[in-house]
Amino acid sequence: NDLAKATLHIEKSGHGLDAVVWWREGRKDDVKRYCLDDVRITRDLYRFGLEHRFVCFKDRLLKEVEIPVHFNAVAGERTAINLSLPL
Repeated sequence: NDLAKATLHIEKSGHGLDAVVWWREGRKDDVKRYCLDDVRITRDLYRFGLEHRFVCFKDRLLKEVEIPVHFNAVAGERTAINLSLPL
């Protein structure tokens, strides 16, 4: 959400834990909206980073900082960046 706010000037529609509560409350439309928004924002951040080679973040002093990204690695090339979560 911090990257989305600083880079795209948009916010997510909720937090992952909100989705759990909404599901338990039977608010499936809210869960669906949250999930679709989350994927759309992730896609848009990826596209922005691919085109501009950076995304933005606000530091502790609320100064916008550009973070270089390299999403266009050559197919089959191994990178030093792990793009998955250690779950």
